[in-house]
Amino acid sequence: MEKKKIEPLPELPGVYIFKNSRGEIIYIGKAKSISKRVKDHLALRTNSLKERNIVSEIADVEYIVTSSESEALLLESYLIKERQPRYNVNYRDDKTYPWVKISLSQEFPRVYVTRRKRDDGSLYLGPYPEVGSLRRALKTIRKIFPYASCRNFPRSACLYYHLSLCPAPCIKKIGKLEYRKNIIGIIKVLLGDIQGLIQDLTQEMDKYVKNADFENAAVIRDKIKVLGTVSSLFVKDMSLNVLENIKEKLRLPHLPRIIDAIDISNISGTSAVGSVIRFKDLKPAKDCYRRFKLKRQNYINDYQMMAEVVLRRFEDIIKNKEELPALLVVDGGKGHLNTVDKVLKEKLGLDIPVVAYAKGKDVIYSKYRKSEIKFSQDSSEKYLLERIRNEAHRFAIGYHKILRRKKVKSSVLHNVPGIGEERVKRVLKVLDKLGGLERINIQDLKRIQGIGDVLAERIYTYLKEKRSQKTD
Repeated sequence: MEKKKIEPLPELPGVYIFKNSRGEIIYIGKAKSISKRVKDHLALRTNSLKERNIVSEIADVEYIVTSSESEALLLESYLIKERQPRYNVNYRDDKTYPWVKISLSQEFPRVYVTRRKRDDGSLYLGPYPEVGSLRRALKTIRKIFPYASCRNFPRSACLYYHLSLCPAPCIKKIGKLEYRKNIIGIIKVLLGDIQGLIQDLTQEMDKYVKNADFENAAVIRDKIKVLGTVSSLFVKDMSLNVLENIKEKLRLPHLPRIIDAIDISNISGTSAVGSVIRFKDLKPAKDCYRRFKLKRQNYINDYQMMAEVVLRRFEDIIKNKEELPALLVVDGGKGHLNTVDKVLKEKLGLDIPVVAYAKGKDVIYSKYRKSEIKFSQDSSEKYLLERIRNEAHRFAIGYHKILRRKKVKSSVLHNVPGIGEERVKRVLKVLDKLGGLERINIQDLKRIQGIGDVLAERIYTYLKEKRSQKTD
């Protein structure tokens, strides 16, 4: 192989791919330093016949940089299984990897480490590149969310109960609901939603403090501290597998390490706002969150609203040379999917995979699949996509509430004697639904909670004067 092909190789973790003179992949490897590892190969510092055969065939090398050696190991495995290079013999069987198995079909789900993934109704998280770090992480997680790991319940509490690592459902020391809360906590940690958990635990701790229950508050405080020690590297190790499954299920061209999501919030087409949020490697990338107050407030439907938000956000991405997402999630159905895809292609010249995933529905629509797509109810892939979609909704709703509060504070209705802020909110809500001052009548006002006949007359007279002032 020519020396000029080796010189640009980076001294970074990642995967290297050897090709022969026909462009066929013959070997895939991972390295802490791509440059050093490739040079070691070519130096032939071993008498291995296999190594000599590989080197004799190398005509070209490609590489993919990763953020860690652990991530490189997972990527190497994925590429080997997908490409099946002739000289790779390892990692062709998923059994070589440890998984976390959570037996959700049981009344009190158990948590195990296993190397066999079966279709048995359990939730499998992983695989993980190194069983030692997995067991250490589970040991830490168990201190926060105790769980049972016995195959069959014993007749009396085991040692784990006395070490506060198992809540002993075997002797009814914990109810189903409380135990399930622990299981949900474990799943969230393994999926990387640590910040969300810390927020939930902080709120729980604050409630105990308000009730002067300082003993339980201290327990929650200690859990938060332990949660902060869970290795971010361990959490990231499993991200590649979840994203691989999404890529396969949705038939995406690339691994969706960057996923954007769009949501629209409005009341009957008025005060419309949009949000675009981003997840990178399963985590919120909040520096890439954007929200938009729509320039027009008289759109016929939310297809048009979504089209404006998509156009504005992706024009900014192109202008600022930001990374494009590998997947875009929109809240809605086939119509929303087609609208967004059309804007991206025809107005921006972008070919970005788009899926539509409506709230309250368990089906996903993709331009790469003719039929609707369903994920398993307990799958980590479904949980991730729901989490991303719901985060976009939360961000849009939050902005919508801010604008509505500003609207209430600045409303001329405050000039009506005896109305008060709560009644202003209710009147503005009706005005929004009806489409403005011109369409309100006295009967509409009387139907509003807390607005009697006298106040309705007063408001109507005031609004009538405002309308006449506009026409003068």
